[in-house]
Amino acid sequence: MSSDQFTEVDGLRIRYREAGAGPTVLLLHGSVLGSSLDVWERSMGQLANDRLRVIAYDQPGYGRSDDPDDLSARFRRDFIPRFMDAVGIDCAGLVGHSNAGNIVVQIALMQPQRVAKLIVLATGSLLPPPVPEPIWNLGRVLLDRWSALRAGARTPRELSEPSEPSRERILAILRDQLYDHSLITPELVELRYEMAVGHRPRRAESSVVQPGAAMSPVWKRIGELKVPMLMLYGRNDLGLIEWRARLLRGAHPSIEIRVLDRCKHLVQIDRTDAFIEAATAFFSQPVN
Repeated sequence: MSSDQFTEVDGLRIRYREAGAGPTVLLLHGSVLGSSLDVWERSMGQLANDRLRVIAYDQPGYGRSDDPDDLSARFRRDFIPRFMDAVGIDCAGLVGHSNAGNIVVQIALMQPQRVAKLIVLATGSLLPPPVPEPIWNLGRVLLDRWSALRAGARTPRELSEPSEPSRERILAILRDQLYDHSLITPELVELRYEMAVGHRPRRAESSVVQPGAAMSPVWKRIGELKVPMLMLYGRNDLGLIEWRARLLRGAHPSIEIRVLDRCKHLVQIDRTDAFIEAATAFFSQPVN
């Protein structure tokens, strides 16, 4: 993986890495404890070798980037075009993992001229619920509590945004999010722990921001997208992924959705091969 670079955006020092030449692809990590640009380490070099210009950055408040005053998902969404301006990107393919998939779709809806194509990885909030939304939302709360208890936390907030990170919680998260536990090395746990320490604790708020109170959930607006999108999910991830993917396919037959075997939430690590193959083909194909 390429070496660290830093740029200043709105007074914040932001770490990023860049490799390769060709169509520009911007990689955005998720927001769980220990997240950083390093989640792309297994794939970034190969994507660059496949004639793509690949850039990944630590979102504000993560990794080795500065903490902003505003720690909300809305701020991280609106920060994307400002980072693009800072490193001289007019338009790029965007790859969003987990809740970053939701915010890159919002950017494509709000500023389609900045987005060439989209890849979404494991973004459950972009799949329709299999039951009426009030029932589904209650189920999600219960699932969050169960996941938090498995990781040794008292509340879901402590699972994703604990005030004092620990290696034990990092390990528990990786076990929940990776199908192949042989990939969980002491070095990976230590790296994610290092990326987690030193940041301000986050407010208890949703990691997914909707465009506005009067607007529909983002998954209901997917049909409005004016750019091509590929969605990749792990068959073994939580949240009835395969069932809900079928519902989205039925509503939007033109959108390509793939559900990968032997794969949970960290798609780009569990199935690096499938992610690289799909991303290279998708971003290299001319837009009609």
